[in-house]
Amino acid sequence: MLEHLLPKSAEVRHVTEALELHQAAIDFQRELEHRQAFEDYCQWYYRIAEQNRAEMASMKNGGASFSGWWNPHKASSLNGSSKADSKGNISDATPPDPLSERL
Repeated sequence: MLEHLLPKSAEVRHVTEALELHQAAIDFQRELEHRQAFEDYCQWYYRIAEQNRAEMASMKNGGASFSGWWNPHKASSLNGSSKADSKGNISDATPPDPLSERL
């Protein structure tokens, strides 16, 4: 309890200082690893955010039209009779029945 009042020998002080330096080195290394991991995460996050922005802009510009899936007035995709044109727009055109042409 009152160890700080007792005089320490030179050997004990030397070992104590060495252990304190070693602990400081470990703490410093952990801090560097933590900062590097955080920097890696931030870079990943910025890349993903940029990718998401590009995908959102593409969807807003008509790159991928999913409106037919949610809007039953535009397409009847549940019965399989809808078709998509080259721009991804879904129409209600039904494919011809191959059996009806033979009769």
